[in-house]
Amino acid sequence: MNNIRWPHFLKAGDRVALVATARHAAPEDIEKAVSYLESWGLQVAQAANLTQNHFIFAGTEAARRGALQKAMDDPSVKAIFCLRGGNGTHRLIDFLHLKNFKKHPKWIIGYSDVTVLLNHVAQYRIPSIHGPMPFTFYKEEEQSGAGMLRNLLFGELPDYTFPVHPLNNYGIAEGKLIGGNLAVLHSLISTASDITWKNKILFVEEVDEYIYQIDRMLYHFNRTGRLKGLAGLVVGHLTSIKDNSESFGFSGEETIARIVKPYKIPLAFSFPAGHELPNMPLVIGATVRLEVTTANSKLTFLK
Repeated sequence: MNNIRWPHFLKAGDRVALVATARHAAPEDIEKAVSYLESWGLQVAQAANLTQNHFIFAGTEAARRGALQKAMDDPSVKAIFCLRGGNGTHRLIDFLHLKNFKKHPKWIIGYSDVTVLLNHVAQYRIPSIHGPMPFTFYKEEEQSGAGMLRNLLFGELPDYTFPVHPLNNYGIAEGKLIGGNLAVLHSLISTASDITWKNKILFVEEVDEYIYQIDRMLYHFNRTGRLKGLAGLVVGHLTSIKDNSESFGFSGEETIARIVKPYKIPLAFSFPAGHELPNMPLVIGATVRLEVTTANSKLTFLK
């Protein structure tokens, strides 16, 4: 599969870990998450810090890091589900030891704040999944995203067709998929989790940011040369994007389109992933084909 070090797909009876790298959750939400994963025929190992509270976090940094490290090192664990996002995963990343994980890759699933972890392991050619987290699996609106995630983890790579958008740029491109939350990606610049964007297809989504902040982050990506080498761009949900009392003058979508337009790369808006439901899963680090036409946009995962 294009020199990509794919983790093994899951099968009924496999053992998976439920970890909390960022915000804490209520016990009843954890119980629902465990029950949902068990309904897939999986055995769920619950991290020791799941029920801990340390301010907004699921335990101290040491507790969260230790739980994640244990799951990454445990050879019996075939996939790691991050319970929820929020904030805090970036505090753990530089203290993780990946020797065992690189020898025996396993799926990591999450989005939002977990973007740092997904892109960090992508530099070792190990795919991970930007997708719904167990914190929301039980919600009715999440059933299509959770169902697609289950199919993916059990070996069925997705093909997506999604609607046209007036700001799309038409074209076809292939490359490895990278990305996730825009603000988290911006925070990775010049860190050990920063990976090259050249010849890649970038996916971005965002929540609760001001339009001027999106503009500033995109210009920073542009000034540092990251946009110049991109093969294509897919934009997911832009959720609860804010403007000031004196309008910025462009929407979030228009801001992205204006900055990317000079590069004449395929650009597809309206992909159903991010901080809205359903949140459809994407394999970060996999090779994809992006087709943007007047009829629709297609994102195909290639073996």
